[in-house]
Amino acid sequence: GISVGNGEPFVTPATPEQRREQIRNDFYSKVVLPTGQGAAQTDDGPKRSNWTPLEKQVTEAKKLYPNCILMFEVGYKLRFFGDDAKIASQVLRIASFRDHNYLTASVPVVRAGVHILKLVQQGFKVGIVSQTEKAAIKASTNKQGPFQRSLTSIYTRSTIS
Repeated sequence: GISVGNGEPFVTPATPEQRREQIRNDFYSKVVLPTGQGAAQTDDGPKRSNWTPLEKQVTEAKKLYPNCILMFEVGYKLRFFGDDAKIASQVLRIASFRDHNYLTASVPVVRAGVHILKLVQQGFKVGIVSQTEKAAIKASTNKQGPFQRSLTSIYTRSTIS
């Protein structure tokens, strides 16, 4: 049979749906899911010293709200991280990519309502983690470090009419 670069036989999928699924799986396994080279690994993922300040905030928030898809306000975008980014990518049909130690995806803040509604309609609980510190305040006080963020909203089927 015909083989690909890794020595495994190549089998052409029977239907277009199967072909799309194979392409998607190949993409995730080769491009999106591999961790960065040289990152020290622990049971919880990359070693904490390799994390950015924002990634540390994400990890802490996910520990507090493990059953929510969290959208983090970062400038004029709402970003998803880790498994939330993978789910958002599939449900919202948006691109996801690896940024430092996490898989990420993002949507513009002005379109948040549309994307929250789509996720909630699919049965997900969605939380918004907003910046509680503004740039003007940050410039005058704590110039170093990330913006302070906290969970400001949770959306479920019962809270959206």
